[in-house]
Amino acid sequence: MKGLAATLIFLAIACGYGMTLEIIKGPYLQDVTQTGITIMWETDKPSTSLVRYGGAELSEYKGGEREVKIHEIRIEGLMPETRYRYKIISRSGNEEIQSGVYAFRTAPQRDTPFRFVVWGDNRTDVKMCQRVAKLISAQNPDLVISVGDVVGNGDVYEQWGREYFGPISSFAHSVPTYVAIGNHERDSHWFDDFVSQPGNEHWFAFSYGNSRFIILDTNRPYDPNSEQYKWLVKELKSEEFKRAAFRFVFFHHPPYSEQWDSPGYTGEEPVRRYLVPVLERHGVDIVFSGHTHDYERGRKLLEDDREIFYIITGGGGSALDRVENKDWDVIQLHKSVYHCAVIDVKGGVLSFKAIGLNGDVVDSFRKVSLDEMARQAGAEKPFLERQLQAVRDEDLMEDKFTFAVAGDTRSWLTIYQPETWYRIIEELNRIRPDFVLDVGDIISHGYTNDPELLMKEWRQYFKTVSTSDIPVLPVAGNHDIWSEMSQMFWRRMIGDLWYSFDYGNSHFIVLCSDQARPNYISRIAPEQLRWLERDLELHADSSHIFVFLHKPLWGDKRWDKVHELLKLYNTEAVIAGHAHLYKRYKDRDGIKYIISGGGGAEMGDFREAGNILHYMLITVDGDKVYYSVVEPGSIHGINVVTTSSASTASRISKVVSLSGSISGSDSELKLSVSNPFD
Repeated sequence: MKGLAATLIFLAIACGYGMTLEIIKGPYLQDVTQTGITIMWETDKPSTSLVRYGGAELSEYKGGEREVKIHEIRIEGLMPETRYRYKIISRSGNEEIQSGVYAFRTAPQRDTPFRFVVWGDNRTDVKMCQRVAKLISAQNPDLVISVGDVVGNGDVYEQWGREYFGPISSFAHSVPTYVAIGNHERDSHWFDDFVSQPGNEHWFAFSYGNSRFIILDTNRPYDPNSEQYKWLVKELKSEEFKRAAFRFVFFHHPPYSEQWDSPGYTGEEPVRRYLVPVLERHGVDIVFSGHTHDYERGRKLLEDDREIFYIITGGGGSALDRVENKDWDVIQLHKSVYHCAVIDVKGGVLSFKAIGLNGDVVDSFRKVSLDEMARQAGAEKPFLERQLQAVRDEDLMEDKFTFAVAGDTRSWLTIYQPETWYRIIEELNRIRPDFVLDVGDIISHGYTNDPELLMKEWRQYFKTVSTSDIPVLPVAGNHDIWSEMSQMFWRRMIGDLWYSFDYGNSHFIVLCSDQARPNYISRIAPEQLRWLERDLELHADSSHIFVFLHKPLWGDKRWDKVHELLKLYNTEAVIAGHAHLYKRYKDRDGIKYIISGGGGAEMGDFREAGNILHYMLITVDGDKVYYSVVEPGSIHGINVVTTSSASTASRISKVVSLSGSISGSDSELKLSVSNPFD
């Protein structure tokens, strides 16, 4: 035992009556919450347990008189996001042993940034494991999670100290650790003895910051009839899971694997069959696994524009796998390298890095939580859903109504909305049309890979349109959707890419001229065209049909398919933006084609060519439709002239000259005047 204790970095400080009682593992931290934490350690012979904790004086204590070798003390009643100092004390007869003074921090509040590290398969090669553990310690994490195989043979007691607790002693006294059990632990009782995790310690969930963590045991049954699977489904439907900004799942055996030193292994087919579908369906962000001794990153873009990552982080110390067995489409990168994964969570942005032994970045990516960003922007419900409901609430099913159209309301300045758009909203609040169609390019810049900057632009847009008393119905433009990330933002912040609604005797169709997936296209894709055909059939009896999109695609032959559909029905007009001007094209089969892109974006100087800031007012009156193009600034409030302002203006107009004199030299002039109103 003394030889084993000598391998630990943290040697206990012996004091009291004897030197034979020793701390041979720990202390190490488990199961942290905002108000509690578990502290564990092992002594070489049975002894009592005591933890002193608090501020500088360590004035609080918690302990037990029962003499045990493996000590486990749970402390509750702590303050969230608070640093505490502590030390452990054990006694056996006349012998006493104390540790040094360490510190821990309770779990943070929801909006506090945090960092956690994931690693796995550290077993067998102690020296390499120590190097990876040192790398982990240098990252200053708040949590460390292992995806299993922490020892070579879980039934061998000595390996737990030599291969796992020895190496992690560089951080385990101050950083809580969790383990998703691997196959090499062999479901040994030592695993249950040495960890204190929530639930049954094999599958459980916990919250930390704004995120939800789920640990599973892929050594035990996880098919739909199993206890573990039923628990998982219940957890995925829980309010804690749904409220989380990010959702992480950890288990040992990967669903997909490209490398393995013996032929044939490509990941776990049962994991792909049972776990992958349910995790993808419920919005898990990252699945972490090990088993394969390398680093691998997989990514799937799901049908609803959500993405899920599959990470293998099995480079914790065991001999690396280097033979490629299969080229999975889902796996985008694999590297045979010792490493750990470092994840920073800050609000709605997750930053991921896989870091090698020398501190080099093996891989990195960022992921956004649209739900969290929407919550911070005050858009828990998609914007379009709320606006369409407001339109439906206003619809009196009458044949006479007015709506407005504005296009390209963005600014050329990042984040800020243009003054013209504010003025248009102010005027429309006076005119009181029934609703407004904003035909695309609604955020200021859009072309950015920085999710936080993109979120600021959406927040500014929502702030601007919140001044409108009239429902605003947005159309997606190329500044709004230009990449997978921006399209995901649109779907979560705004809603559908294309949609339709009825108002009065008319039907309104909004198309998307810019889609980011599967590849960026500037046309009406086949899926959207099929939807349009069905939508037109369902609303064939509408008196008027108005169609809106951002780009004026009718100059492209591919638009002919759309036009051939539209002319079969009572299509009144197709209105687009994109070009920053006003232009009416020649009618085609009785359908008006109009560009209305003067809502605030930068404008040319050639007024005669349509370069005018403007918006449109369109009135439907039975079977007739009336169009107006309005330049902002011509609609005034009732107080544009008052008796007071008119009186002042009248007095000023009577002053035709000033009485006074000018004097001075060539280098100085003096002017004296009198005020005619004195």
